[in-house]
Amino acid sequence: MWATIGTLAALLQRQHTGRGCVVDTSLLETGLAWLTGHFAAYRVSGEVPQRHRTGSNRVVPFQGFETRNGPLIVAAGNDRLFAKLAQELGHPEWAGDPRFQTNAERFAHKDVLLPEIEAIMLTRTKGEWLDRLEQAGIPCAPIHTMPEALAHEQTVATGIVQAVPGTDLELMGLPISFDGGRPALRRAPPALGEHDGEIKGAPSS
Repeated sequence: MWATIGTLAALLQRQHTGRGCVVDTSLLETGLAWLTGHFAAYRVSGEVPQRHRTGSNRVVPFQGFETRNGPLIVAAGNDRLFAKLAQELGHPEWAGDPRFQTNAERFAHKDVLLPEIEAIMLTRTKGEWLDRLEQAGIPCAPIHTMPEALAHEQTVATGIVQAVPGTDLELMGLPISFDGGRPALRRAPPALGEHDGEIKGAPSS
């Protein structure tokens, strides 16, 4: 979506100026932009937003799991990936278990399968599981808290967190860049009553 918005903006610029530009975005920046409200609340209050439950209502297992030191998400989206996951979890027999052989069966028996996976995931750290699962080719990723996401080197490198002019606040910028530059936050929100005169019109003499 943001790639499309950026491309349309670049085409409009070309129409007006005759010059094109390089449009850049990423899934990381898009994900951060979706957290704009949470980020603003966190910056003002200092309270770390709590995570909501994860999980697909169609694919099992495709959700977050707690480890010894924090959560990660595992996306075993087909039978082949589930067989690999079962191997890494120390239960290769699950791939041949009639209850778990297909996604439809895993979904039907998720109340049995998921607690088993949850218990095993708690035996290792997040980093240990990420190393094992990535080596096996199983899609996975850490689930960060807001402070962790903001401190991540890639977040810092993008410069997506921007200062609001004239304030001590920061907000999430747009998740797109043009020719390597991100559109800046141009101004702070108006103060209460700041534009009353413009809206109501000048008082009559």
